[in-house]
Amino acid sequence: MEKTFPFVEVVGTEYETGVQIGKLFQAELCTGAKKASSRLQEAEIRKDFEAVRHRLESEYPDYLQHAYGRADGAGADRDSYLLFLCYEIWEDRGKEACSDIIVADHGRVIMGHNEDGPYSSENSALVKCVSGDGWYYDFSSPDALAGGSFGFTSAGLVFTMNYMYLEQLKRDRVPVWFFLRSLVECRNIEEIQERLSRMDIASGFHWNLCVGGKAYEIEAKYDRAEISEVNGIFVHTNHYLNPSLDEGYSDPESNTLFRYGKIKELIRKKGNFLRRAEEVESILKYQGSSYFNSIFETPEMGLGITACTVLYDSATSQLHYANHMLGQSHLFSVKEQ
Repeated sequence: MEKTFPFVEVVGTEYETGVQIGKLFQAELCTGAKKASSRLQEAEIRKDFEAVRHRLESEYPDYLQHAYGRADGAGADRDSYLLFLCYEIWEDRGKEACSDIIVADHGRVIMGHNEDGPYSSENSALVKCVSGDGWYYDFSSPDALAGGSFGFTSAGLVFTMNYMYLEQLKRDRVPVWFFLRSLVECRNIEEIQERLSRMDIASGFHWNLCVGGKAYEIEAKYDRAEISEVNGIFVHTNHYLNPSLDEGYSDPESNTLFRYGKIKELIRKKGNFLRRAEEVESILKYQGSSYFNSIFETPEMGLGITACTVLYDSATSQLHYANHMLGQSHLFSVKEQ
Protein backbone atom coordinates (compact mmCIF):
# COMPACT_ATOMS: atom_id res chain seq x y z
CA MET A 1 0.00 0.00 0.00
CA GLU A 2 1.04 3.57 -0.59
CA LYS A 3 1.29 6.15 2.18
CA THR A 4 -0.91 9.07 1.19
CA PHE A 5 -1.51 12.41 2.89
CA PRO A 6 -3.48 13.41 4.84
CA PHE A 7 -4.44 9.82 5.63
CA VAL A 8 -4.53 6.24 4.41
CA GLU A 9 -7.95 4.56 4.44
CA VAL A 10 -8.33 0.86 5.29
CA VAL A 11 -11.68 -0.93 5.22
CA GLY A 12 -12.87 -4.29 6.54
CA THR A 13 -12.80 -6.56 9.55
CA GLU A 14 -10.13 -6.32 12.23
CA TYR A 15 -8.09 -8.97 10.42
CA GLU A 16 -8.56 -7.33 7.01
CA THR A 17 -7.56 -3.87 8.22
CA GLY A 18 -4.58 -5.49 9.93
CA VAL A 19 -3.45 -7.01 6.63
CA GLN A 20 -3.64 -3.61 4.95
CA ILE A 21 -1.68 -1.90 7.73
CA GLY A 22 0.90 -4.71 7.61
CA LYS A 23 1.44 -3.99 3.92
CA LEU A 24 1.69 -0.27 4.67
CA PHE A 25 4.53 -0.79 7.15
CA GLN A 26 6.00 -3.97 5.69
CA ALA A 27 9.71 -3.22 6.03
CA GLU A 28 9.51 -1.65 9.49
CA LEU A 29 7.16 -4.34 10.79
CA CYS A 30 9.39 -7.17 9.57
CA THR A 31 12.42 -5.49 11.14
CA GLY A 32 10.62 -5.29 14.48
CA ALA A 33 9.44 -8.89 14.31
CA LYS A 34 12.95 -10.09 13.49
CA LYS A 35 14.32 -8.12 16.43
CA ALA A 36 11.92 -9.90 18.79
CA SER A 37 12.13 -13.38 17.26
CA SER A 38 15.27 -14.60 19.02
CA ARG A 39 13.81 -13.72 22.41
CA LEU A 40 11.04 -16.28 21.91
CA GLN A 41 13.64 -18.99 22.47
CA GLU A 42 14.19 -17.84 26.06
CA ALA A 43 12.20 -20.01 28.46
CA GLU A 44 10.90 -17.24 30.74
CA ILE A 45 9.88 -15.03 27.85
CA ARG A 46 8.17 -17.91 26.05
CA LYS A 47 6.28 -18.75 29.26
CA ASP A 48 5.01 -15.19 29.69
CA PHE A 49 4.28 -14.91 25.97
CA GLU A 50 2.06 -18.00 26.01
CA ALA A 51 0.21 -16.72 29.09
CA VAL A 52 -0.38 -13.33 27.48
CA ARG A 53 -1.48 -14.84 24.18
CA HIS A 54 -4.00 -17.01 26.03
CA ARG A 55 -5.42 -13.90 27.72
CA LEU A 56 -5.64 -12.05 24.43
CA GLU A 57 -7.42 -14.99 22.80
CA SER A 58 -9.97 -14.88 25.62
CA GLU A 59 -10.33 -11.14 26.29
CA TYR A 60 -9.35 -9.36 23.05
CA PRO A 61 -9.77 -11.89 20.23
CA ASP A 62 -10.64 -9.30 17.57
CA TYR A 63 -7.59 -7.16 18.30
CA LEU A 64 -5.41 -10.27 18.32
CA GLN A 65 -6.73 -11.08 14.84
CA HIS A 66 -5.84 -7.54 13.80
CA ALA A 67 -2.27 -8.12 15.01
CA TYR A 68 -2.10 -11.40 13.10
CA GLY A 69 -3.44 -9.60 10.04
CA ARG A 70 -0.60 -7.09 10.29
CA ALA A 71 1.95 -9.91 10.45
CA ASP A 72 0.36 -11.73 7.51
CA GLY A 73 0.15 -8.56 5.44
CA ALA A 74 3.82 -7.83 6.01
CA GLY A 75 4.92 -11.45 5.56
CA ALA A 76 6.25 -11.67 9.12
CA ASP A 77 6.05 -14.52 11.64
CA ARG A 78 2.90 -14.08 13.74
CA ASP A 79 4.45 -14.99 17.08
CA SER A 80 7.51 -12.81 16.52
CA TYR A 81 5.39 -9.80 15.61
CA LEU A 82 3.02 -10.33 18.52
CA LEU A 83 5.98 -10.40 20.91
CA PHE A 84 7.31 -7.22 19.31
CA LEU A 85 3.93 -5.58 19.88
CA CYS A 86 3.75 -6.85 23.49
CA TYR A 87 6.88 -4.95 24.47
CA GLU A 88 6.36 -5.39 28.22
CA ILE A 89 7.23 -9.09 27.95
CA TRP A 90 10.73 -8.62 26.57
CA GLU A 91 11.93 -5.05 26.98
CA ASP A 92 10.91 -1.58 27.98
CA ARG A 93 10.47 1.03 25.30
CA GLY A 94 12.89 3.87 24.83
CA LYS A 95 11.95 7.26 26.17
CA GLU A 96 9.20 9.19 24.41
CA ALA A 97 8.41 12.83 24.78
CA CYS A 98 4.78 13.69 24.04
CA SER A 99 3.41 16.92 25.51
CA ASP A 100 -0.23 17.91 26.07
CA ILE A 101 -2.17 21.02 26.99
CA ILE A 102 -5.93 21.00 27.59
CA VAL A 103 -8.02 24.13 28.07
CA ALA A 104 -11.59 23.59 29.28
CA ASP A 105 -13.54 26.77 29.89
CA HIS A 106 -17.28 27.48 29.80
CA GLY A 107 -18.11 24.48 27.66
CA ARG A 108 -15.28 24.97 25.17
CA VAL A 109 -12.40 22.48 24.98
CA ILE A 110 -9.04 23.07 23.29
CA MET A 111 -6.59 20.17 23.14
CA GLY A 112 -3.00 20.48 21.93
CA HIS A 113 -0.62 17.54 21.54
CA ASN A 114 2.94 17.01 20.33
CA GLU A 115 3.49 13.43 19.12
CA ASP A 116 7.16 12.73 19.77
CA GLY A 117 9.30 9.64 19.42
CA PRO A 118 11.54 7.64 17.08
CA TYR A 119 9.29 8.34 14.11
CA SER A 120 10.00 8.55 10.40
CA SER A 121 7.84 8.81 7.30
CA GLU A 122 8.47 5.07 6.83
CA ASN A 123 7.19 3.88 10.21
CA SER A 124 4.14 6.12 10.70
CA ALA A 125 1.02 7.42 8.98
CA LEU A 126 -2.40 8.74 9.88
CA VAL A 127 -4.79 5.87 9.14
CA LYS A 128 -8.58 5.91 8.86
CA CYS A 129 -10.05 2.51 9.74
CA VAL A 130 -13.60 1.88 8.50
CA SER A 131 -15.65 -1.07 9.73
CA GLY A 132 -19.40 -1.28 9.24
CA ASP A 133 -20.98 2.08 10.05
CA GLY A 134 -18.12 3.23 12.27
CA TRP A 135 -14.65 4.66 11.72
CA TYR A 136 -11.70 6.02 13.59
CA TYR A 137 -8.53 7.90 12.73
CA ASP A 138 -5.29 6.89 14.43
CA PHE A 139 -1.69 7.98 13.99
CA SER A 140 -0.46 4.48 13.34
CA SER A 141 2.92 2.75 13.63
CA PRO A 142 3.89 -0.94 13.59
CA ASP A 143 4.85 -0.99 17.28
CA ALA A 144 1.45 -0.01 18.72
CA LEU A 145 -2.29 -0.39 18.20
CA ALA A 146 -4.90 2.35 17.83
CA GLY A 147 -5.13 4.46 20.97
CA GLY A 148 -1.39 4.65 21.52
CA SER A 149 -0.82 8.07 19.94
CA PHE A 150 -3.69 10.39 18.90
CA GLY A 151 -6.88 10.17 16.91
CA PHE A 152 -10.62 10.68 16.79
CA THR A 153 -13.68 8.54 16.12
CA SER A 154 -17.12 8.57 14.54
CA ALA A 155 -18.56 8.64 18.08
CA GLY A 156 -17.02 12.09 18.60
CA LEU A 157 -14.18 10.89 20.84
CA VAL A 158 -10.90 12.80 20.48
CA PHE A 159 -7.90 11.28 22.25
CA THR A 160 -4.18 11.71 22.79
CA MET A 161 -1.82 9.46 24.73
CA ASN A 162 1.31 9.95 26.83
CA TYR A 163 3.66 6.99 27.27
CA MET A 164 4.54 6.39 30.93
CA TYR A 165 7.86 4.91 32.00
CA LEU A 166 7.63 2.22 34.69
CA GLU A 167 10.63 0.49 36.20
CA GLN A 168 8.60 -2.62 37.02
CA LEU A 169 6.44 -4.29 34.37
CA LYS A 170 3.78 -6.96 35.01
CA ARG A 171 4.90 -9.14 32.13
CA ASP A 172 2.10 -11.71 32.25
CA ARG A 173 -0.73 -9.14 32.18
CA VAL A 174 -2.54 -7.57 29.24
CA PRO A 175 -0.21 -5.42 27.10
CA VAL A 176 -1.16 -1.77 27.30
CA TRP A 177 -1.73 -1.41 23.54
CA PHE A 178 -4.57 -3.94 23.57
CA PHE A 179 -6.33 -2.18 26.44
CA LEU A 180 -5.98 1.23 24.82
CA ARG A 181 -7.39 -0.19 21.60
CA SER A 182 -10.53 -1.10 23.56
CA LEU A 183 -10.92 2.51 24.75
CA VAL A 184 -11.03 3.72 21.15
CA GLU A 185 -14.30 1.79 20.77
CA CYS A 186 -16.00 3.70 23.60
CA ARG A 187 -18.81 6.11 22.77
CA ASN A 188 -19.06 7.97 26.08
CA ILE A 189 -17.29 8.50 29.38
CA GLU A 190 -19.42 5.87 31.13
CA GLU A 191 -18.13 3.15 28.80
CA ILE A 192 -14.57 4.29 29.41
CA GLN A 193 -15.08 4.22 33.19
CA GLU A 194 -16.51 0.73 33.00
CA ARG A 195 -13.49 -0.58 31.09
CA LEU A 196 -11.11 1.13 33.48
CA SER A 197 -12.83 -0.64 36.38
CA ARG A 198 -11.80 -4.00 34.84
CA MET A 199 -8.32 -2.96 33.75
CA ASP A 200 -5.40 -5.34 34.39
CA ILE A 201 -2.45 -4.21 32.28
CA ALA A 202 1.26 -4.87 32.16
CA SER A 203 2.36 -1.24 32.37
CA GLY A 204 0.67 2.16 32.43
CA PHE A 205 -0.46 5.13 30.37
CA HIS A 206 -1.93 8.60 30.39
CA TRP A 207 -4.88 9.45 28.13
CA ASN A 208 -6.32 12.88 27.36
CA LEU A 209 -9.76 12.92 25.81
CA CYS A 210 -12.77 14.96 24.86
CA VAL A 211 -16.14 13.25 24.60
CA GLY A 212 -19.67 14.50 25.14
CA GLY A 213 -18.47 18.10 25.16
CA LYS A 214 -16.21 17.59 28.20
CA ALA A 215 -12.48 17.00 28.65
CA TYR A 216 -10.97 14.31 30.86
CA GLU A 217 -7.55 12.97 31.74
CA ILE A 218 -6.72 9.43 32.86
CA GLU A 219 -3.59 8.25 34.64
CA ALA A 220 -3.40 4.46 34.82
CA LYS A 221 -1.02 1.82 36.12
CA TYR A 222 -1.52 -1.96 36.33
CA ASP A 223 -5.05 -2.31 37.79
CA ARG A 224 -5.52 1.27 39.02
CA ALA A 225 -6.80 4.30 37.17
CA GLU A 226 -7.46 7.88 38.21
CA ILE A 227 -9.85 9.76 35.93
CA SER A 228 -10.63 13.46 36.33
CA GLU A 229 -12.70 15.97 34.43
CA VAL A 230 -10.56 18.90 33.29
CA ASN A 231 -11.65 22.40 34.23
CA GLY A 232 -9.34 25.29 33.42
CA ILE A 233 -5.86 24.52 32.08
CA PHE A 234 -4.26 21.09 32.37
CA VAL A 235 -0.73 20.04 31.35
CA HIS A 236 0.73 16.56 31.02
CA THR A 237 3.96 15.09 29.69
CA ASN A 238 5.45 11.63 30.44
CA HIS A 239 5.42 11.25 34.21
CA TYR A 240 2.67 10.67 36.75
CA LEU A 241 1.08 13.65 38.47
CA ASN A 242 -1.12 11.70 40.88
CA PRO A 243 0.59 10.99 44.24
CA SER A 244 -0.98 7.53 44.34
CA LEU A 245 0.75 6.60 41.05
CA ASP A 246 4.41 7.45 41.74
CA GLU A 247 4.15 11.21 41.30
CA GLY A 248 7.06 12.65 39.32
CA TYR A 249 8.68 9.31 38.50
CA SER A 250 10.22 9.16 35.03
CA ASP A 251 12.97 7.71 32.89
CA PRO A 252 16.13 9.41 34.19
CA GLU A 253 17.20 10.19 30.61
CA SER A 254 13.87 11.78 29.67
CA ASN A 255 13.17 15.51 29.52
CA THR A 256 9.58 15.07 30.74
CA LEU A 257 10.06 17.09 33.94
CA PHE A 258 11.64 19.95 31.99
CA ARG A 259 8.83 20.02 29.43
CA TYR A 260 6.17 19.99 32.13
CA GLY A 261 7.82 22.83 34.04
CA LYS A 262 8.51 24.91 30.92
CA ILE A 263 4.93 24.58 29.67
CA LYS A 264 3.62 25.70 33.07
CA GLU A 265 6.07 28.62 33.04
CA LEU A 266 5.00 29.74 29.56
CA ILE A 267 1.35 29.55 30.60
CA ARG A 268 2.08 31.73 33.65
CA LYS A 269 3.71 34.29 31.35
CA LYS A 270 0.40 34.45 29.50
CA GLY A 271 -1.39 35.26 32.74
CA ASN A 272 -2.57 31.67 33.23
CA PHE A 273 -5.08 32.32 30.50
CA LEU A 274 -5.26 30.67 27.07
CA ARG A 275 -8.12 31.64 24.80
CA ARG A 276 -7.08 30.43 21.34
CA ALA A 277 -5.70 27.20 19.88
CA GLU A 278 -2.87 29.25 18.37
CA GLU A 279 -1.68 30.17 21.87
CA VAL A 280 -1.55 26.49 22.80
CA GLU A 281 0.35 25.76 19.60
CA SER A 282 2.94 28.47 20.27
CA ILE A 283 3.81 26.86 23.61
CA LEU A 284 4.09 23.39 22.09
CA LYS A 285 6.55 24.80 19.51
CA TYR A 286 9.00 26.11 22.12
CA GLN A 287 12.60 25.16 21.24
CA GLY A 288 15.77 25.41 23.27
CA SER A 289 19.28 24.44 22.26
CA SER A 290 18.93 20.68 22.82
CA TYR A 291 16.53 17.83 23.56
CA PHE A 292 16.94 18.44 27.26
CA ASN A 293 15.67 22.04 27.21
CA SER A 294 13.07 21.89 24.42
CA ILE A 295 9.37 21.11 24.16
CA PHE A 296 9.43 20.78 20.36
CA GLU A 297 12.12 18.32 19.24
CA THR A 298 13.96 18.46 15.93
CA PRO A 299 15.98 15.75 14.12
CA GLU A 300 19.19 17.67 14.84
CA MET A 301 18.73 17.02 18.57
CA GLY A 302 19.32 13.33 17.91
CA LEU A 303 16.86 11.90 20.44
CA GLY A 304 13.57 11.45 18.63
CA ILE A 305 11.50 14.12 16.94
CA THR A 306 8.22 15.95 17.23
CA ALA A 307 6.60 14.11 14.35
CA CYS A 308 3.20 15.83 14.52
CA THR A 309 1.26 18.49 16.36
CA VAL A 310 -2.52 18.25 16.63
CA LEU A 311 -4.91 20.95 17.85
CA TYR A 312 -8.58 20.30 18.51
CA ASP A 313 -11.13 23.04 19.21
CA SER A 314 -14.62 21.99 20.25
CA ALA A 315 -15.97 25.43 19.34
CA THR A 316 -15.46 24.60 15.66
CA SER A 317 -15.36 20.76 15.93
CA GLN A 318 -12.16 20.94 13.92
CA LEU A 319 -8.83 19.19 14.41
CA HIS A 320 -5.71 20.64 12.83
CA TYR A 321 -3.13 17.96 12.00
CA ALA A 322 0.40 19.09 11.18
CA ASN A 323 2.87 16.41 10.09
CA HIS A 324 6.29 17.99 10.59
CA MET A 325 8.14 15.13 8.87
CA LEU A 326 6.27 15.81 5.64
CA GLY A 327 5.86 19.55 6.11
CA GLN A 328 2.13 19.24 5.43
CA SER A 329 -1.05 19.93 7.39
CA HIS A 330 -4.76 19.25 7.11
CA LEU A 331 -7.93 20.44 8.84
CA PHE A 332 -10.41 17.72 9.81
CA SER A 333 -13.96 17.87 11.06
CA VAL A 334 -14.41 15.33 13.83
CA LYS A 335 -17.66 14.46 12.05
CA GLU A 336 -15.84 13.80 8.77
CA GLN A 337 -16.57 10.40 7.17
